[in-house]
Amino acid sequence: MKILVASSGAGSLNGFRLPLIKHWVSLGHEVVATACEDSAATAKDLEAVGVKFVPIPVGRASLNPLADISLVLRMAKLMRRERIDVAFLFQQKALIYGGLAAKLAGIRKTFAMVTGLGYAFTPRPGLKYKIVNTVASSLYRVSAKCFDGMIFQNPDDMDFVRGKFLKHSRMPLKRVYGSGIDLEQFAYKAKSDSGTFLFIGRLVTDKGIREYIRAGELLASEKARAELRILGGLDVNPSAITAEQLQAWEQSGACRYLGKTRDVRPFIRDASVFVLPSYREGTPRSGLEAMAIGRPVIVANTPGCREVVFFEKTCRRYDASTKGFEDLPLPVDPRDHEGEILMGDNGFLVPAKNAEALAVVMQFYLENPAFVSAHGRESRRLAEKYYDVNDVNHQITEFVL
Repeated sequence: MKILVASSGAGSLNGFRLPLIKHWVSLGHEVVATACEDSAATAKDLEAVGVKFVPIPVGRASLNPLADISLVLRMAKLMRRERIDVAFLFQQKALIYGGLAAKLAGIRKTFAMVTGLGYAFTPRPGLKYKIVNTVASSLYRVSAKCFDGMIFQNPDDMDFVRGKFLKHSRMPLKRVYGSGIDLEQFAYKAKSDSGTFLFIGRLVTDKGIREYIRAGELLASEKARAELRILGGLDVNPSAITAEQLQAWEQSGACRYLGKTRDVRPFIRDASVFVLPSYREGTPRSGLEAMAIGRPVIVANTPGCREVVFFEKTCRRYDASTKGFEDLPLPVDPRDHEGEILMGDNGFLVPAKNAEALAVVMQFYLENPAFVSAHGRESRRLAEKYYDVNDVNHQITEFVL
């Protein structure tokens, strides 16, 4: 068959979907890729595996309705010209407008992979958010009718979409464990010291980066010796951190900015603990990378993020009055404890938008370095059990093809 893989951001095609694309090519299918932005690096990586990249650059964060109409028409034209059999869409803009384009082009099968609900569905105050949410909800509701199936990376997103947009639909839905991770490429490397924390992600407020910086400031006020590192690029998202803000943080000594990279492995290996207090994710790819290499993870107890902390062997709840931990009986549903600090097998869940709670668990690792190696070993075990990219790609392929 001929498959179109469509993404909003070009970097996601070669950064997150390349193993899946390679798998489909190995099965004898022809793959064409498109994105809402151009990228020479993406084109080069895709061409190397025999995949044609045809960008439709309108900007993945654009709110221009004329540009969006143009995107639908140009995507439909691409699908007809390439005689696409199956459209596989992910990330918000490509998913919403690609669904409409596939319907317009008469594509035989169209599948959407929800890799997070993003800015439009992360609650915040203000009129702008209400407008964006209303428009996105309307478009989602219409586009969802164009799909033959939807794949989700966490159960919270699946429940949300089913309840809000698919109440009376019989469309098949499937949950997979994130994008998966190449366990050979991201090989385990032990770490025992506890002084370095690493944030990996786009530099946007919704990733929890402000809470991360504030937690570091709280640790510094207690004379704790910790280094907060940040790896990731500036962004065009409405909640993006400015270059001036980042520079101010660096100059104050609040963090060490490592820039942007295509290979995160040496940075993870050099860090003690991974931190991502994001407000909402699909399943954070950076968290899977950290788990595979063998690092403890500290994440917010929010949709998507909580999928990288497991409670198979233990769950301990932090008691602020005693500054200690108490065991909770298993099994535990983290959604019942969103306002609490929970220690699991391989790291911590902390309440969203809570720098004080984040500082508590960072301090825990500073004072208990043995848990860095212990939780790190568990992270690797869990990555092998749930997030092997070969298993995830097989599940997606069975559902889509």
